[in-house]
Amino acid sequence: MRAQGGAQRAARNSPSAIASGRALARFLSAVAARGLAEAAREFRIGEFLNRGIDVFLAALTRVLAPRAGTNEEAAAHAAIAETTAFLFDECGVEDAGLEALEELDAATMGRALEHFVASFINTRLMHVLGSRIEAAAQSAEQAVALEAEVKDYVRERVRLDFAERDLLEINWDAPESQREIQDIFEEAYVLLEDAQ
Repeated sequence: MRAQGGAQRAARNSPSAIASGRALARFLSAVAARGLAEAAREFRIGEFLNRGIDVFLAALTRVLAPRAGTNEEAAAHAAIAETTAFLFDECGVEDAGLEALEELDAATMGRALEHFVASFINTRLMHVLGSRIEAAAQSAEQAVALEAEVKDYVRERVRLDFAERDLLEINWDAPESQREIQDIFEEAYVLLEDAQ
């Protein structure tokens, strides 16, 4: 992180991740407050509700994530795709249908945002450090293990940060919510900076 100008600069250089994280939080908050059908209409994906789980998942990912034109956008898109799949699994959507998302609570929302931030930062870190990790690892298995260790570390640190917040009480539609997400990214980048 120091090579990229520090934690604040790294967070400022992650506009797609911040926008995607905020969009994810807005969608989850809308589902919890007004139900899936209304949230889907608000995000202009209501037409996909009756087309099957995979089609809705793809539509949700498209609306929450940017097009992948840069490495940062690609990382944000991949993190949203991974997080929405995680959320669907966490809520039991495969067995209970999309309506299972309506059982969303603050803890599940926290795990989803935690998953998103950890996935994004891990992907960016792997882009930046990929060649060094592979060079330092004795084998492909060790490189994979190191990647998992970094992801677990970031996820745990983000989890501790979210433990102090009631995520369903934040107005994710308000402009200040962008600062909420940016602060989370800055804190995660500071942790990575301290670990280096």
